Amino acid sequence: MRSSWEPRCQLNRAARILGHLVPDISAMSVWSQLKKAGEEAKREAECLRKAVFEKGEIPSGKKRTKRLFIEADGVWVRRRDKKRRSVELKLVVAYEEKEKGRLKERYQVSGIKDGEGIWEEAVSRFCSKWDINEIKRTRIGGDGSPWVKAGMNMFPFATYHLDRFHLRKRLVEALSFDEGHFQAVCEAISTLDRRRMVEAIEKAISLSRGARRKRIRELKSYLLENWEGISSLPEEERLGAIEGQVRHTITRRMKRIGASWSEAGADRMARLLAARSNKELQKYVKAKDMPRLELLRKVVGTSPIDDSHLKEDPEDWLRAEMPALKGPFSGLPWIKYVLRELSSVRFSA
Repeated sequence: MRSSWEPRCQLNRAARILGHLVPDISAMSVWSQLKKAGEEAKREAECLRKAVFEKGEIPSGKKRTKRLFIEADGVWVRRRDKKRRSVELKLVVAYEEKEKGRLKERYQVSGIKDGEGIWEEAVSRFCSKWDINEIKRTRIGGDGSPWVKAGMNMFPFATYHLDRFHLRKRLVEALSFDEGHFQAVCEAISTLDRRRMVEAIEKAISLSRGARRKRIRELKSYLLENWEGISSLPEEERLGAIEGQVRHTITRRMKRIGASWSEAGADRMARLLAARSNKELQKYVKAKDMPRLELLRKVVGTSPIDDSHLKEDPEDWLRAEMPALKGPFSGLPWIKYVLRELSSVRFSA
């Protein structure tokens, strides 16, 4: 079935790679662990949300910041269900500031939720990381969607701002046919001259027909609805990180050619991708779900290896400590192609 080809292909690839270290692992084993980890991430998020919004418990975040930037967006991925061709994943990203293109203290929340649900999850997560009482200004950014703007009601001292990526996208979609109109509208926006912006768009509308005129009218409504979000953010605090975050966290993995998802599978994967970005993935992989891990610990121990003698001749030491490399079973695939590679200086480096 084409609809399930891509996820199955990725599971087979993961099983093949892991099989070099854990023999006989199957794609179904990988899928089972993925499912359990995703369900655990969802369960934890729901417990935290209920604690905050149903029981009134306020998390005690340890990070302190006076200003918090939060950006949100949705991305549609293909569904396997023929009745509904796609499903929207939402991603909310919080950070303290940008430093040379990087987001300081970045934290992500993702999943299949309605607007209220994803914001409640985001609030409970962010409050667990940051001390909410220390925040004096919150910048909410996005593409102008109502569910994104609703975030203003969730955080203290919050204001909404339209990010430049989505603003530029809408301008190009509506006005790229005429450089003069495009330039006139952009100049009016850059000087925050609302009246001049409206005049420039009205002129473009009067000289257009059909679908083109409709797109320009939609642009006019979009700009007027988001004018406060365009004009109220200082230049040094411009938003616009969310598109890149969506691409790197969600799109690269979940919108490959041929990929399609069940709703539950898409939700689990989105949560795990966000957890990986947050460096929290290990939280959802339980040792009790991997009995071989305990066996491995018994064999190799848990104390760190004394590597002081590796400074002289690491390859000789490795080979001396791995008699299997020269023993009667040295021709077995897992020794010949895996253990031998692990013992080489090239691999160790």
